[in-house]
Amino acid sequence: MHTHDAPVRFRRFLLPIALLFLASAAMRWQWRDERSVISNIEASYHVLLTVEAMDETPIAEHVTNLQFRYVMNLSDSNGFVQQPVRVISTPIQQSAIREVETTIECETVRAVNKVTNANANTSANGKQTISITTATSVRNLQFGSNARR
Repeated sequence: MHTHDAPVRFRRFLLPIALLFLASAAMRWQWRDERSVISNIEASYHVLLTVEAMDETPIAEHVTNLQFRYVMNLSDSNGFVQQPVRVISTPIQQSAIREVETTIECETVRAVNKVTNANANTSANGKQTISITTATSVRNLQFGSNARR
């Protein structure tokens, strides 16, 4: 065996390997189905529903609290910026809104354990609650009659 024979042997096997790879890819391309990607994602969801590890219920049935607070670009008689309010009652307040703060609280479908939320709820139903608050700037949004144009 000579060292200069190695590249020749490599080249001799390169063409058959490339042809086999292309033939394999061509066969698999015919069996390809775009729906298989989606069905693979749905498979784990289906398994969870089948073994009743997850209930299929609308989120609206589990919302326990929904609140909005409005931050306005208004100042009081002393020149201080007003605190956020929960109700907008005048057109001046409506046009001065700069931010909307949204808080939503949801509970789990089933009881997690018997003592979860025993201090937070009047009845210790064992369901866990999750609360999230986010603030959204209303820049470039319009309210009232301007929004209907």
